Amino acid sequence: MRPILLTLLALALARLAPAKDAPATLAPLGDSRTAIIAFDKAGLNRTTLCHFNWANALNQQKYPCTGIFGISGATSDTIISTMLDPALASNPRFLVILMGVNDVRSPGFSADHTMANIAKAADMALARGITPIVCTDPGSEHYLPAHVAFINDLNSRIADYCTRTKGAVLFDLAALASTQRAPSITLQPGWFYDGIHLQTLGAYKVGVALAALLDGLGASVPDYPGLAGNILGNPGFTGTTGKLGDGNTGVLPDLFTGGRDNANSSSAFSVNARPDGANELVVDLKTTAQNGLGGMRVSQIIPVAEKAEGFQAGVQVEIDPGSVNLADVRAEVTLVFSDGTFAVAYDFDGTQKRDTISAIDPGGPLVLTLQSPANLVGEGREVKSVKFVLGARVLGQGNAVLRFRNPWCRKVPASPAAN
Repeated sequence: MRPILLTLLALALARLAPAKDAPATLAPLGDSRTAIIAFDKAGLNRTTLCHFNWANALNQQKYPCTGIFGISGATSDTIISTMLDPALASNPRFLVILMGVNDVRSPGFSADHTMANIAKAADMALARGITPIVCTDPGSEHYLPAHVAFINDLNSRIADYCTRTKGAVLFDLAALASTQRAPSITLQPGWFYDGIHLQTLGAYKVGVALAALLDGLGASVPDYPGLAGNILGNPGFTGTTGKLGDGNTGVLPDLFTGGRDNANSSSAFSVNARPDGANELVVDLKTTAQNGLGGMRVSQIIPVAEKAEGFQAGVQVEIDPGSVNLADVRAEVTLVFSDGTFAVAYDFDGTQKRDTISAIDPGGPLVLTLQSPANLVGEGREVKSVKFVLGARVLGQGNAVLRFRNPWCRKVPASPAAN
C-alpha cells in the first residue's frame, strides 16, 4: 500500500510543478520589501521601485511576477500563515523569500524561529517542484547590538540551509547591500532611503545581481521556435528622409516618422555613428509643462504580406545620466487588423520618481534592453499592418537624452492551423 501512496503523491506533485520550459515566473514572498513591487496584469515590471522589477527589466521581461505576496510590517509568522499558500498556488518557477527584518524587534522571536518559517516556505516550494531562492536579510542601520546579532545569526542559518538543502538557492543580499555587518550594520551608500528599504540606485544594483543569478539558473523563457528575422525597415538607422512630425527638429532615418504627445513637448532627432560603425538614433526630448507629462514617438508602419501567429518588438536604449525628468521609455508593437481594430503590446521601463533615472549612476549612462511580449494575432483575425513604436515620456519641465540602438520587429511564425 505504501508504494502506491508514494507513487500517487509523486504524480500529484508532478502535476502541480511548473514545467521546465514554462515562463520563468517569480513569486516574491516577504514583508514590505516585496510588497512594493509594481507590475501590470501580464506580470511585467512597470516601475524601478524594487529589485524584482529591475531583474525583470534587465532581462527583457523574462521574469514576470505571479502576484504580490508581501505584507508591510509583517513578521515571518504572519507572512507564512497568510501568504505562503497563495504564493505557492500561483505556481511560479521561483519562490523568492525575503523576511526577518521585522522579527528582530518582535517579542518572542529568535533567529531559530524565523529560520524555521523560512525553511518551511522553501521546503514546501521544493515539494512542489518550485525552486526557492532564499535571500539573506540586510537588516537595518538602526539596529541595536542585540538586533545585529539576531539578523547575522539568521543569515548564517540561511546560508547553511541553502548549502545542505538540494535545490535551494542562496541570494546573499546582506553581503551585497552592506559594507559592514558587525558590530553595527552599514549599508551601501545611496542604496537605501531609510536604512531598510531600497531606493532606485540600490534596487538597480541588486536587480543586476538577481538577474545574473536567474540567468545562471537557466531561467530564460524559451523563444518561439523558428522565430523569423527582423522585418523592420532600416534597422541600421541610415538616411535622413524620415518625417520629423509637428514641433520636432533635426533629422530622422529613412522610413521612420516622429511624433509628440502634446504641444508642451518636442524632440531634436539626430543620427550618430558609433565607434563600432553602426548608427544610433539620438533623441533629445524636452517639455515645458511644469507638472505634466510630455512625450515623443518614433514609429514605422510595416505592411504584412504573410500570416503569422504574432509579432514582437525590441530595442536597446542608453539613457544619459542627466535625464532627471525621464518618466519612462518603451518599445511597442501594434497590430492593425483588417476590420479597423488594433491590439498593442509593449515593454515599458519607468518610474514615478523624478530624480531616480539620474540617481542610478551619476558617473555614466543607464543601458536597457527592451523586448515586448509576443503580440498574438488570435484565431480568425487578419493583420493588415504592424506599427513599430519607440517612445519616451518626461515628467515636468526638463529634458532627457536617449540613444536607441539595434531596433527590431520579428514575426512569430504561423502554425499550420493558423488563419
